[in-house]
Amino acid sequence: MSIFDKNCWLNFVIGLTGFYFVYSIMQVVIKRFGAQVVVTASGVNLSGGYLWLVSFGVALILSLVLLILFCKPRVPFFVFLGVLIAGILGLYHPLYVTVVNLDKNVRKDGLVALYDLLPHLVVFVGALIALYVAWLSNRMAGGSGSGTAE
Repeated sequence: MSIFDKNCWLNFVIGLTGFYFVYSIMQVVIKRFGAQVVVTASGVNLSGGYLWLVSFGVALILSLVLLILFCKPRVPFFVFLGVLIAGILGLYHPLYVTVVNLDKNVRKDGLVALYDLLPHLVVFVGALIALYVAWLSNRMAGGSGSGTAE
């Protein structure tokens, strides 16, 4: 596939907009109803600082379902890139604040401050999961593994 193939860009746009819009809607729901939604749905009691993780998981799952349903064959790199950029845009404020305050926090708290880098790790791991799911869904659907028609 060439970079100008419309399927590549469709994978990118669905990954980017699908993830970002679902994440934004989930953030509004979580801010409105708070921990009640999470505790009622899963029985897990998360502190308020980690409720974004629930939004991230839901957005990743729904955007991957959209990609699997509407894009055939999937282009794993563009899926990875779309989810990575959407994750960075969705979590821009925590990512920025962590990087700006990292030196001050490490001096004050030591290695415990590295837990503040969790949003960075979650965004990157989520994009890698999207890459793997797109690749795996191509393997399971086509058998050739490359996702290109010969």
